[in-house]
Amino acid sequence: MKFTRWKLHRTKGASGPGGAHEGQVPSGFRALERELEELDEPGACDVRDRLLAHGGSLEFTGTLVRAVRLKGKRGAHAIDAAAELIGDAFAIQPSPKLRRGSEKPQLFAFIGPTGSGKTTVLAKLARRLAKAGRRVLLASLDGAGASELSADLATGRIEADVDRTELPLRVVRSAEHLARRIAEMEDLDVVLIDTPGMSPRDHKGLDRLARELDRFGTSGQLDVYLTLPATMSRAAISIVRKSFAPTAPTACIITKLDETDEPLTVLEETVRAHLRIAFLTDGPDIRGDLRRPCAEAFADLALRGKLA
Repeated sequence: MKFTRWKLHRTKGASGPGGAHEGQVPSGFRALERELEELDEPGACDVRDRLLAHGGSLEFTGTLVRAVRLKGKRGAHAIDAAAELIGDAFAIQPSPKLRRGSEKPQLFAFIGPTGSGKTTVLAKLARRLAKAGRRVLLASLDGAGASELSADLATGRIEADVDRTELPLRVVRSAEHLARRIAEMEDLDVVLIDTPGMSPRDHKGLDRLARELDRFGTSGQLDVYLTLPATMSRAAISIVRKSFAPTAPTACIITKLDETDEPLTVLEETVRAHLRIAFLTDGPDIRGDLRRPCAEAFADLALRGKLA
């Protein structure tokens, strides 16, 4: 049995297991709670307790424990089975293909709520790409106000962190402005676009951002990365992913994993949103703390609450 997805029944306005409606606790959930509470096999109990402690929902925990038991794994072997199943549960965004010949550069736009860590992630990725020999342009879409990247340029922080002699930074006002900036540079491989932090309740602003991002596609292949802080509650993450849906994110970046013991909450929300995971971050260091996701990392987060 391959545990690749799970049902999340408790959706607003919909009936759940047992026919209950919003405002009621469905009988199916009560049965699932009883099933988990009445577990007596030590291995299954250990898996259950770890998942719930690290932010797992009742649905996810129950489904995974059942899958482990169906595999016939008990005792210490139950954790190994759970790790294997968890590793298959979340989708990973493939690494982008390298630009060839006269192809247009690859564009990455970083979006997210204020304080989600998107500008720090951009700086980390810029430094990694430059060290790998890629020609990188940093672009800041300065919307309602100066973005963090623009402020960092003014203070010199970006210059110190990512070596501005190799990574030129341009403030752009529109897709057309960006196209002109790209034309000024030769053999550009990657453009990393910072955007202003947005409130999930600023629906007009998010619609404007979505329209502008759509126009960026004329300058090259565009991927939009939504930053999701692992410190957010399940309800807050749900609001963010729904509010940013008009921007059509390609994948997400999970940030601030070093600041929570319950990272499984945000991992589950990526499945609700059908979002692949592009990167994981677990610290503020510009020169590190940026990781590609893998099965082992997912298992560590779900069963240990942190990356190894």
